Amino acid sequence: MPGRKCLRRAACALAVFASCALGQDRGSDSPQEIFERAMEERSRGDLHEAIRSFQTLLSRNPALSRARVELAVAYYHALDHRAALEQARLVLADPATPPEVRANLEGLIAQIEAEAEPHRFGGNATIGWLYDTNVSAGPSSPSYEAGGGVIVVDPNAAKRSDSGLLVTLGGSHRWLSPMRPGIGGRDGALLWQSQALFNRVSYLHESDYDLQVITLSTGPAWISPPRLRAALPLQFDRLDLGYAHYLDILGTSPSVVLGGPAGTELQLDALLQQRAYRRDSERGRDSRYRSVGLQAGRVITNLTVQAGLRHNRDDADDARWDYRGREWFALLAGTFAGRGSAHLRYTRMRFDYDEPDPVAATGRTDRETRWSVGAAWRIAGTVQAPWSLNIGLLDINHDSTVGFYGFDRQQWSFTLSGMF
Repeated sequence: MPGRKCLRRAACALAVFASCALGQDRGSDSPQEIFERAMEERSRGDLHEAIRSFQTLLSRNPALSRARVELAVAYYHALDHRAALEQARLVLADPATPPEVRANLEGLIAQIEAEAEPHRFGGNATIGWLYDTNVSAGPSSPSYEAGGGVIVVDPNAAKRSDSGLLVTLGGSHRWLSPMRPGIGGRDGALLWQSQALFNRVSYLHESDYDLQVITLSTGPAWISPPRLRAALPLQFDRLDLGYAHYLDILGTSPSVVLGGPAGTELQLDALLQQRAYRRDSERGRDSRYRSVGLQAGRVITNLTVQAGLRHNRDDADDARWDYRGREWFALLAGTFAGRGSAHLRYTRMRFDYDEPDPVAATGRTDRETRWSVGAAWRIAGTVQAPWSLNIGLLDINHDSTVGFYGFDRQQWSFTLSGMF
């Protein structure tokens, strides 16, 4: 959460300020021992135990501002915004609080007050330029990758390159329920999250392959920080290809994320979709798509490492389109110099079709390798709502046992994006 960094900065600034006081009253249950125990309890996710330990310490030593800030952090992690604000304001009102801590606390209090509001609205926008070396090979873009066989390669199309305009507009709404359903003695929060997103790639010359995607999603989410998150969104996608309505997708994507020690996370998710193709040339491709995935990740200082596996199945009305697929990916992402970020992702996919290809009269297996690399530099705004310049490259190599389905493709993008 964005306010967490403010709390940590305030706590660090108070470390020297409070070190002498914490060193007093050594003994079997000294303030230093209680403080260290509370910090350990909080770091492993035992927020209630940490809150009790900080409260015990402050009942004996009310002037320990460092402990009070850390208590505010624990309340904030536990989604008790009222208590977090109360503790932060007590430190702010203390005349002995250093100026640098006071400035951080003022920003923190404003952030918590905003997050505590039942309704929060947000938006995002992207505009930029895209260069595509193989426009006709099943359109996809950095803003919307049509994977899983959603858009079929046209075997009769010649390879052509083109550039075009890339536009993304989005809006979101989050409702924070007053209910706090917990599990296993831990507090939780019930949310309802909704989003609308518009993506468009308009080529300068190859307008038959323009891609437009409108996405609407809504659904509940439940979080019990810092160890557990769950979501059950319902999503609708409409894809237009060229000048015509191409595909409608209605589905849901339940997910559960389990937090572990040392910044590790494990995510289990599924994707269930009903796909309805709208062009006569795609007759028989309407399908029921199912996918399940498992991924693990860890945050190490400013570096995020992730890897995962997916298995999927597409059952079409016409059995010639039925396939089973699997993929795996690895991701490295990080921040640098305070304003920069970069990522590198590798994805390997395989699709085994149930029946022989009707044109080639032979079995079909496709394999695809994707490299995605990108970097961004924040030119304005804050870490929570940045405006940034971005550069990205998506490299696709698609092989098939039926030769005319194979293709290579590279997409370069240069964009300006912002959140507000």
